[in-house]
Amino acid sequence: MRIPFRDPTDRLRLLVGGMLSLVPFVNFIAWGYLYRVFVDGLNRSPSLTPPSWEAWRTYWSVGLRLFVITLGYLILIVFAGVAVLGISGGDIEGPQQILMVGLLSMAAFNVISPVIYARYAEERRIWAAFEPDVLFRDLRQVVRVEYVQLCLLYLGLWMMTFLILVGIPYVGPVFLSIFHFYLSLVFAFVFGHVVAGRREATDLAEGS
Repeated sequence: MRIPFRDPTDRLRLLVGGMLSLVPFVNFIAWGYLYRVFVDGLNRSPSLTPPSWEAWRTYWSVGLRLFVITLGYLILIVFAGVAVLGISGGDIEGPQQILMVGLLSMAAFNVISPVIYARYAEERRIWAAFEPDVLFRDLRQVVRVEYVQLCLLYLGLWMMTFLILVGIPYVGPVFLSIFHFYLSLVFAFVFGHVVAGRREATDLAEGS
C-alpha cells in the first residue's frame, strides 16, 4: 500500500482534516471524509489516495449521520455496561468505575464500528446500522483474532498519542488532532479492506 501524504497536496489535505476535527459540528466534514476513505477500502482500492475536500457539503451530511449512529451505539453500550455492573453488585458511582465503563465502551465500539459503518455504506440508511440480526451476522463474518488485534492497535495508538500530546501547551491539541486524523485515515482504509476481504472469504466458503 502506498504511504499517504508524500505529495504536498496530500499533506495539505491532512492539515485541513486535522484542523476541521478541532471544531464541533464542523468536524462532521472530517468524519464524512474518513468515511469516504473507508468506502474506498471496502471497494478494494489498491492504494490509499486522499480525496479532495471539494465535496465538503456531502462529507458534512454523511458525517452527521455517522455521528447519530455512533451516539446511538455509545448510549446502548454504556447502558449495557452500567446494567451489568448494577446486576453484579458493583458500585457505579465511583470515578474508577465510571472511567472503566467509559474505556470499555470505547473499546467495544471500536471493535464493532467498522462493521456498523460497512452496513450503513451498503444500505445508506441510518436504521440499517441498528438491525441486530444483520449486525450479528456481519460480526460473525468479520471478527477474527487478527481483526481484534487491529482494533486494539488502533485504540492503543490513539490513547498513547493522546496521553503524550494533550499536555503540551498551545500546540499539543493541534498536533494531536492532526495525528489522530492521519491515524484514523490510515486505519479507515485498512479496516475497509479487512471487512471486504472477510466478507469475500465467507461468500466463497459458503458458495463452495
